[in-house]
Amino acid sequence: MAEDESLRSPSSLQEVQDIQAAPRTDPSTELDCIRAVLHAKEMENLRVTCDLEEVKALLALIHAKAAAELAQAKQQAAKKDRQLQMAQQALLSLKMVHVEWWGKGCQVELAGSFNGWGDHLCLFPDLASESLKHDRDGSHGAMMWAVDLWLYPGIYEIKFIVDGKWQIDHQREEVQHYLGSNNLLRLLDSYELDLGVVYITYMGIKI
Repeated sequence: MAEDESLRSPSSLQEVQDIQAAPRTDPSTELDCIRAVLHAKEMENLRVTCDLEEVKALLALIHAKAAAELAQAKQQAAKKDRQLQMAQQALLSLKMVHVEWWGKGCQVELAGSFNGWGDHLCLFPDLASESLKHDRDGSHGAMMWAVDLWLYPGIYEIKFIVDGKWQIDHQREEVQHYLGSNNLLRLLDSYELDLGVVYITYMGIKI
């Protein structure tokens, strides 16, 4: 044990001597080191602050985008709701119109502005209304033809097609065009119908 201490003593003494012999640090150098460390810390804090600001800006952008999308969705929902209410009101305003034609024929159809003069609607005969007077060829006498339409209030132009020939009912209100004449079908807002008298003079025969 004594031998170990004798061996270590010179070494320990040398360390002490080396420490004492080491040159002392210049105070200005130490200040520069402290300033450098502080500057590095400040730069690190600045970087962290910038990162936080970027995150905040991104979150604000996401929030603004979400708020705009929510506002747009609310506007679209309100628009759809208004459209639905208008559609419901429009459906409530639909009224059935009974259109009649009295005369002779094998087939009677109706065309008009209510569907853009597109498909022709077939009128159905009331066989019980058939006139007792028949032609010599045995064809049917005059009878009532009718069809029911569901229309919105307004004024429509109509025309009858009897056995392929376009006809107007001279007992109804007429309107003149450069292409010819049409009948008027009025459906008022008060749901009063102005359909006119349905009896006509057809093929020179007073019905």
